[in-house]
Amino acid sequence: MANQYRRYTRRQIIRTAAGAAVFVVLPRWSWAGDSSPGSSVRWAFLSDTHIPENNPAEAPKNHYFFAPAANLTTIVSQILEYAPDAAAIAGDLARLEGKAGDYRRFKKLIAPLEGRIPLCLGLGNHDDRGMMLDFFGRQMEYAQDVPGKLVTVMETGPVRIIMLDSLLTTNYTPGWMGRAQRDWLTAYLASCDERPTLLCLHHPPGGQLLDSERFMEIVRPCRKVKAIIYGHSHVYGVEQDGDLHRINLPATAYSFKETVPVGWMQARLDAQGGVFTLRVIGGSHEADGQAIKLSWRK
Repeated sequence: MANQYRRYTRRQIIRTAAGAAVFVVLPRWSWAGDSSPGSSVRWAFLSDTHIPENNPAEAPKNHYFFAPAANLTTIVSQILEYAPDAAAIAGDLARLEGKAGDYRRFKKLIAPLEGRIPLCLGLGNHDDRGMMLDFFGRQMEYAQDVPGKLVTVMETGPVRIIMLDSLLTTNYTPGWMGRAQRDWLTAYLASCDERPTLLCLHHPPGGQLLDSERFMEIVRPCRKVKAIIYGHSHVYGVEQDGDLHRINLPATAYSFKETVPVGWMQARLDAQGGVFTLRVIGGSHEADGQAIKLSWRK
């Protein structure tokens, strides 16, 4: 199942009568570099860019270091300097309602990365699937066969990144994986090879992800899944769920507390583990450059 791929044109991505996108494209993106046991790849991970079409006159109340466009511009420059093999953005690309103007500006801001490295774009509760398809069809042509959801698989050398879709309804805070996506994930993990797999999504499992327990019932016993990477909370943190790593990405757009860092993470990943380094551009710089070495569970 997971190894059978067909190529469709963008026109073959259809929409339901309710307006939800149904993605029927099956290819995965595969990195052409070294996949030997001793090889490694570099990734950039960020989340919650919240790009607005126009800058507001002033920052919303309790939004600290609120400069979404300027912050992302700084981070894009840092990513180019880091020169990763790929980058992932775990949702909430748009400011609030996933409007066309938001994505138009977001696309312009990340233009220096497009064509240089593969971009794995996720959906958050402030995104809109239809608009995402309109503006980022090229990236989305590698979506998996999950009705009503955008799921992307990227195999980069010794590791696999799966970007899942926890968007339930635009501008509605809780998230939802849904039965179709959970069934797909169960089948895919059962059929793919044993390389270390990292799952990315917007909502933290156990937080406002409404079907967290059903999702974790799939993930916890699957030993090839080594870590879950997510955003949404605008709070940086690394913790354990048993022997499964959980990485809460900092927001790039703003924080809700002055003491919380704003920024992104760079990672060097191999078959045995990964080193995740926090890059801070706003808020507390105390942990800037902090590198955490994680070993994958066996």
